[in-house]
Amino acid sequence: MTRREREKLIRLLVLFEGMKTLLDDHDGIASARGVFSQIIAYLKAVLSDEPEAYEGVITSIAKKYSELFFPKFGLSEFYIYTADGKTMRELNLDYEKMRKEIEKILRI
Repeated sequence: MTRREREKLIRLLVLFEGMKTLLDDHDGIASARGVFSQIIAYLKAVLSDEPEAYEGVITSIAKKYSELFFPKFGLSEFYIYTADGKTMRELNLDYEKMRKEIEKILRI
């Protein structure tokens, strides 16, 4: 695995931890939190041991991640709701930025 590939995996780890924190802090979908936890554990294991080729890691993560985003009714439809409209917009903007960056790295 190259240094650049390792940096991308570290960035993915940070993004998935951020998304999970958003869901944890705002009563997010339990099944999504579980999938994020699995991906986070997998990334930590890969980064500590590097047993797999980069493309294999990306393919595995993309497959697991894609399970969350069905064409309709999945996390693509997910929004964080709070009583404060400004906070809600900021949280959803943060969520969308993370989601788009993850998808760019995973090429999905």
